[in-house]
Amino acid sequence: MGEVFHAFEHLSPNDIAKKLNDRKIPWIGGRPWTRSVIRSMVTNPKYIGANVSNRLSGKLRSRRTRNPPQMWIRRDDAFQPIVESELFRQAEAISAARICSYSDEDLLQYLRDFLKEHGKLTERSIDACWHMPSPEVYNARFGGLIEAYRRIGYQLSRSYSHIERDRKLLPIRREFVEAVVRELSDAGASVRRNARPKLLVIGGAITVRVMVARCRPLNHSHRWLLRLNSPLKPDISVVARLIPGNESILDYFCFPRSAKYNRHVMLAAANSSEIDIYRFTDLTFLTDMLTSNRERARLPR
Repeated sequence: MGEVFHAFEHLSPNDIAKKLNDRKIPWIGGRPWTRSVIRSMVTNPKYIGANVSNRLSGKLRSRRTRNPPQMWIRRDDAFQPIVESELFRQAEAISAARICSYSDEDLLQYLRDFLKEHGKLTERSIDACWHMPSPEVYNARFGGLIEAYRRIGYQLSRSYSHIERDRKLLPIRREFVEAVVRELSDAGASVRRNARPKLLVIGGAITVRVMVARCRPLNHSHRWLLRLNSPLKPDISVVARLIPGNESILDYFCFPRSAKYNRHVMLAAANSSEIDIYRFTDLTFLTDMLTSNRERARLPR
């Protein structure tokens, strides 16, 4: 990893990704390196051992914005650092300088020129074009590519409202995952983030899927759809149910794989006792779950 940070001083993210791919060095899960991966890596404080959340925020139907550093939730020495702090800060400063070198009009003109040449705009094609600013640059400046598309008058061929809706939930999802990791770590568990999204591995053995269920208005009431079926086949599914308006967490549900609810569950504001046995008002149930598993492990067979 240190090699990437050193190379960032004199090579572009695209050049670094190409060199790693040419050397057949795989990224997570055997996937190829991309410039987006490189840029995210050199600005992610986890490589110096820090766990940082709440860097982005956004209310419902509003653009996500970057929070000032004083609003970040930072926990130093949360992980074993794998690069030196000075090297990380140097790469971080270089990345910030490269982004700031574009004006808003520069970024929008890049999109207009790309559209004129290719006839359409997609995140994948923009990211694959080495001379285009990356999607992350548009996210940082405009809150996302869709907002940048709107500013140049580009109409998508189909509705992407669900993308914007889900994008607004990302800060809540991230903070929820961080809260679960903190609760488990504070209870003495070893927690590893799997290469697959939304999956945690506890103690190298137990897999936990972490997800958020948004509130859906329905006939003057509210419903929450929990999608519990997953090809990941986790041992435990932990769900945060959001309040109406989807701006914060209402409560939590924890379903073991052995529970009879292993596909879809539609929740109402009030549910049967069969469902409520899996409901919790805070995350302390994770500590209780760990304690229970440890006690069972000590029992004679």
